[in-house]
Amino acid sequence: MKRAIKFHRRSTALHCWHTFLSLPRQAPVSWHRARLREELVERRAAVTSISQLSETADVVFTISRARFYGHHFQSHMLIVVPAGGLLYMVAKFSLRWAFYRIVAYACGARGRKLKDVREVFNPRKTGKVDEVAGRHGLDPRICRIWAKRVKAFWPLLP
Repeated sequence: MKRAIKFHRRSTALHCWHTFLSLPRQAPVSWHRARLREELVERRAAVTSISQLSETADVVFTISRARFYGHHFQSHMLIVVPAGGLLYMVAKFSLRWAFYRIVAYACGARGRKLKDVREVFNPRKTGKVDEVAGRHGLDPRICRIWAKRVKAFWPLLP
């Protein structure tokens, strides 16, 4: 009984959070399965405690996002992961989401164009800032400049 209540609370909280992020829908279940396989490989390869926590957060994020879109994925990870792990995941992806919104705003995105920027890619990975800029009609060169500036004041961006 306690396990069911715990799962329901976590699922409800994660559903609200995914609604807030409002990420672009990835409809095919195959897309979610491929992401999960990638994340599980990275999780198994993680050596340090912080990298294991980060990769576990990625796995749980992938599962919770798939469930948010109505796909029936394994849900035991939502129960097994300690609350601290879930908090880390929420912070990690919320900060990335905010990072791209700040950069888009600095690049001149306003109104609908700014609201449409809903990304959680790792901005430290080469090319992701350019990819996001291209997807949202922003100048990649200016976005790189602003991303570098924002990262300088945002050193803990996971």
